[in-house]
Amino acid sequence: FGIIEIDENSRITDYKEKPEQQNLVSMGVYVYEPRALEFMPPSGYFDFPSLVLKLLEKGEPVVGYSSDDIWLDIGRQEDYARAQDAFQNPKNDFLSGPHD
Repeated sequence: FGIIEIDENSRITDYKEKPEQQNLVSMGVYVYEPRALEFMPPSGYFDFPSLVLKLLEKGEPVVGYSSDDIWLDIGRQEDYARAQDAFQNPKNDFLSGPHD
């Protein structure tokens, strides 16, 4: 998709066709001090982003580390099966690279 910018008169001021974007994503292993439980409500839905945002709101330190590792979303059954297949395939990125 193309990204447009408009001014206060609704005139297009810039257009970028299918811009490449790079973002850090939340992935990996999460480690918390037991004290983090104090910031969670005793019941009801409270997901990981809610916890991170609550900690930040309260001025608590939240640290993240960048990684160049392969990332696969395994949130759905078919994604998990695809990740298992990729890991078991000897021609995949898990088994090649600088660790050869």
